[in-house]
Amino acid sequence: MAVADAWHIVSNGAAPHKAARRLWPHYVHRVRTWLTAATPPSERAAVLATTHTRLFGALTDHTARSRIS
Repeated sequence: MAVADAWHIVSNGAAPHKAARRLWPHYVHRVRTWLTAATPPSERAAVLATTHTRLFGALTDHTARSRIS
């Protein structure tokens, strides 16, 4: 997951702008996909909630692994 990778890069000491540069293409792709999707708005809310849950899980897992290392 691109956001979790960016989080990991910054938490390991890289400059935030380096992580943002790597994250940008993924962000643009997701926005383009979102805007051109044939998904009804009511379903988009569910997709957004699912994606948020996945992101939270990825960041939580990374934090837990970092504490173990």
